[in-house]
Amino acid sequence: MVRTLRNQTPLTLLLFDLDHFKFVNDNYGHDVGDNLLIQVVKRVNNALRENELFARLGGDEFAIILSHLTCASDASYVAQRVLSSLNKPFYLGDNTITSSASIGMSIYPDDSSNAVDLFKHADIAMYRAKNLGRNQFSFFDTEMQAQFIHRFETENKLKAALKNNDFKLAYQPVID
Repeated sequence: MVRTLRNQTPLTLLLFDLDHFKFVNDNYGHDVGDNLLIQVVKRVNNALRENELFARLGGDEFAIILSHLTCASDASYVAQRVLSSLNKPFYLGDNTITSSASIGMSIYPDDSSNAVDLFKHADIAMYRAKNLGRNQFSFFDTEMQAQFIHRFETENKLKAALKNNDFKLAYQPVID
C-alpha cells in the first residue's frame, strides 16, 4: 500500500466469502469444511496471476489485492475468474459439494484513502452481492454506505423500541 500511495496508482481490494459455507460445516462436518477451504484456495490461486496478492483472512473470508491494473474495470475480469474457478463441483471424499462466492470490491483512492475504510467498503459491497442473489461481485458505491447506515440505525431503533415496549397494538374494524 505504501508503494501505491507513493506512486498514486489505483489499487483494488476484493473481499469474498463462500456462499452458504456454514451449511457445509453444519451438515458435513468441520473436517469436510476445512478440506473445502483447501480446495477453494488451490482453485482461486490457479485463477490468479503472480502480481495478484491472495490471502485468507479467517474462516471462509478471503482478500485479493490488485495493484497492477490499468483501469478499475479490469478488476471485474479478476472477480469473474475467481467465480468461474468455483463453478465446478468439489469432490471431497464421498461428498460432492458445489460452492460459490460473493465478492465485494473497493478501489483506492476512489472509495477510500486508507486501508480500514477500503476493507469496510469492500465488505459492504460483498454483502450487496449476497443480497443480489450470491455468486456474483459488486463494486462499492457511496449510496451503499448510506443504505447500510440507514438500515443499521433503523434496526437499532426497532430493537430499542421493542425493549422499551414502545409499540402499541391498535385494532381497526373491517367494515364491508
